[in-house]
Amino acid sequence: AQFPDEQRLRLPMLPSQRSLNLSNAVAVTVFEAWRQQGFAGAALAEPKPAP
Repeated sequence: AQFPDEQRLRLPMLPSQRSLNLSNAVAVTVFEAWRQQGFAGAALAEPKPAP
């Protein structure tokens, strides 16, 4: 399927690197979108007390 340029995503990689599988590519893409949104909705983890 052909998509317009504004609907395409590109994950730059070094030529010597192996390709990413779909789940890794999706994880990288979602993380980057979340980062660009300032990690909106992220919960701060409470430190666990020492035993």
